[in-house]
Amino acid sequence: MLFSHLALEFIFVIALNWIHVTVQQAPSTALTPDDYARGNSLTNAQIHTNRQLHQKKPDVRRSNAPNNRAKRMEGLTTPGEIWPNARVPYELSPAYTLNERAFIARGFSEFERRTCVRFVPKTSADQDYVFIGKIDE
Repeated sequence: MLFSHLALEFIFVIALNWIHVTVQQAPSTALTPDDYARGNSLTNAQIHTNRQLHQKKPDVRRSNAPNNRAKRMEGLTTPGEIWPNARVPYELSPAYTLNERAFIARGFSEFERRTCVRFVPKTSADQDYVFIGKIDE
């Protein structure tokens, strides 16, 4: 009995040495502490270069948006148009690179630093949320 148990362990160890198992983790749909750390370590030169490379019109547009800034700001105080408790659930496309995730994390951090808004990963309870994705996905 002991011999068969040892033989099985030996065969198992040999099998593990011959089999190469690759486990791929799906990219997270939420930013990680590592993304925020990379975002915080971005230099001004990197931010400036990225800004120049991506000089595009905004991807989110409202055709009926008023031209007057004061009029546009009114929507920010309409009770039905604000996020409860300034909590904005989000889901991030897995198509972003680590560098792009760092820039998004940096943007979230800056926005949170200057406003009361807090970006939080979407949960199954969140019906309303922001999806951040690439146009060319």
